[in-house]
Amino acid sequence: MIINQKSSPDQAKNINSDQKNCIEYDLTELLKATQTKNNQGILRSHYANFDLAKLERAENCHRVIVCGKYQHSETQQIKLKIDQFSSCCLRFCSCCTWRRAIKFSTITYKTIKQAQQEMKLRFLFLTLTVKNPLMEDLKETVRHMQKAFRRMSQTVKWKKSILGYCRVLEVTQPRKNAYQMGNIHPHFHVLLAVKPNYFNGKSKLYLSKNDYAAMWQKALGVDYMPVCDVRICKAKGDKQAEIAAIAELIKYPIKDTDLELMNWQKFKLLDEQMRGIRSINYGGILKDANKAIDDESLDIEAEDLELWQRIERVIMKYHTGQKRYIPLESDTKGILTDQREAKGLNMI
Repeated sequence: MIINQKSSPDQAKNINSDQKNCIEYDLTELLKATQTKNNQGILRSHYANFDLAKLERAENCHRVIVCGKYQHSETQQIKLKIDQFSSCCLRFCSCCTWRRAIKFSTITYKTIKQAQQEMKLRFLFLTLTVKNPLMEDLKETVRHMQKAFRRMSQTVKWKKSILGYCRVLEVTQPRKNAYQMGNIHPHFHVLLAVKPNYFNGKSKLYLSKNDYAAMWQKALGVDYMPVCDVRICKAKGDKQAEIAAIAELIKYPIKDTDLELMNWQKFKLLDEQMRGIRSINYGGILKDANKAIDDESLDIEAEDLELWQRIERVIMKYHTGQKRYIPLESDTKGILTDQREAKGLNMI
């Protein structure tokens, strides 16, 4: 596998010619770790102005990582996998967001597969919005949206048509005009599980976009018609429908908030407003399926883990000036005291 096969040009800038020529290595995970750590810079600069404790947590997050070099027993492919790392657990940290996305996608995949063992399902994507509130009213607005969604999900019409859901909160910075730039845009993305005959007219289960909008308006108790969107989740290429569903859904909670559009004062307000807000929620049969998942089985690669053998263990540290990870120590090569020894690892 060519190491930059799944990498963007920006990611590849941090990989030297030695890596590019070493085609047997899969460094996708290291490239992603480098990218997310580089993207964390704007967060650190914001926290430097008002919260030095969070700044320190962010600086130490993924600063040192322990990587394993694994070789496949059948294909002889070699890949680098991050086995240990530190996390700051800050909501807007790009490193932790990446890790949460991996866990969320694994949980959602296993939740869907667990639910499908009980019955055949189809999936829809529903987007629910409200008028953009002021930043200082964000927490109150989100709380109101959560209560409204709970009311809507308890209605007879919803319970008749919807078997289960996974609801994700996304908060974005509007870009359209100067007026909206003073506001913030919270909205829900919802994965809906329905019966296979949902679109059969005789079943009387189908709900149109207007139906969802009317239900959402009533639940919100507002005098305007909120913008809603609903679409069928279809298989994409060689991806199964449920895989496509997960790929679509995890885009939302993991997108980096547009921190570059905010000064530190506005980000401080956003940080305060989002404190204690839950971003992901399951309901119906997907909630039941989620409860049945064994936490120890969350490694999505566990099924073929026995085919990979670790042949080297390397400690690496993020270099802020060079914006990349530098190998420090190897369990087979010892302390790496200079660049010449580090190049022997084919990792810099």
